[in-house]
Amino acid sequence: MNLLNNKKGQAQELVTELKPSMIIVLIILLFLAYLIMIPPESRDKIIGNNTITNTDNSENTHSSSNILLSKSPGEITKLDYNSVEHPMPMLYLYANPQPKEIFFLNSFYTERSFFSEDLNEVRFVLENPDDIEKAYLSFKTEESKGVTTIILNGYTLYSDKIPLGNINPIEIPKGYLRKENVLVFKLRKPFIFSKNKLKIEDLKIIAQVLEKENLQAKTSFTLFGKEFSNLDSAKLYFTTSCDINDIGKLTIRLNNQIIHESTPACNNLNVIEISHARILEGENTLEFSLDKGKIRIDQLKLLTKLKQPSYPLYYFQVSQEQIDSLKTKNAYIKFEFPDDLNRKRFVFNINGIKTDIETTNMQYTYKINSFLREGNNYLQLEPISDDLNIVHLEIYIK
Repeated sequence: MNLLNNKKGQAQELVTELKPSMIIVLIILLFLAYLIMIPPESRDKIIGNNTITNTDNSENTHSSSNILLSKSPGEITKLDYNSVEHPMPMLYLYANPQPKEIFFLNSFYTERSFFSEDLNEVRFVLENPDDIEKAYLSFKTEESKGVTTIILNGYTLYSDKIPLGNINPIEIPKGYLRKENVLVFKLRKPFIFSKNKLKIEDLKIIAQVLEKENLQAKTSFTLFGKEFSNLDSAKLYFTTSCDINDIGKLTIRLNNQIIHESTPACNNLNVIEISHARILEGENTLEFSLDKGKIRIDQLKLLTKLKQPSYPLYYFQVSQEQIDSLKTKNAYIKFEFPDDLNRKRFVFNINGIKTDIETTNMQYTYKINSFLREGNNYLQLEPISDDLNIVHLEIYIK
């Protein structure tokens, strides 16, 4: 009996020895333990928080009749710009004529009497007669008697007695030469019982031929990701330095397809609209070619115009019974993100009420009781961070 009385006395002494601060700490610990043990919804009501970042399995077991909206938006693109400029280097297109022997014949002989005439023509073929700027006919005369008329493709080049030895080159005007050519040495008909003759050696045609390798130039630009997927239109800009009297046709190809073909506006700004269907994702090749003359292309750039992406907009219905149930239940919007730790920031707008969200979690839940209304409701998502990918979202009552 004495032992029991001693223990009670010790307990009373222990209580009297507890300081007020220790009692306060004990009360706080008991309150925290209570918060941990009660359901999350009750805890949120006590602490006044709408956001739920850690959810238990019971959230995934709510009845399908209480799911107001279920969607998988996927990747949502944000654009902070509406145009992109792609500058390209200066291009210089030109062709320098180079002297080249385009035809050679070792020797040629013809004669004509009063009663007969030998075959007096020479035929030859040229690959690119349009590339010839100037041409000259030359030969060495070994024998000449009578007047000779030299005719090329129906055009008279010379008509007189040809002197012996090396003659002065005979100019062939531009445009006389063709792919298939006929050169005629026609002797005048002599007197009866006489004969006119012509024997020449080293017959050749020397021409100034345009080397077209420098009449072509290539450059490129690239389009990736957001710019390509939101491409609305594109225009090619460049200025030119050229002589309008000596310039040929300028042809521009994009990825081997002609997008422009005409005489350029010399010493001026040229603008060419390009269909976005001609532009590829990734690298695109621009090729400029000039048929004659020379041109310098400066301030070459492609300017793309982008259309703003449409952000996801969803509609859903809420009945009067579901609105009434919010007196004892709660409505939530839940987002699921990919398995990463990237910062996600976006705004969700329910019936005009916007909420800014920022999180690095894989799941994010927010209470939206006051956002809902009877009848038609809508939800719109707008990204703030550059990359936003929402695997799944749900609006539900629980």
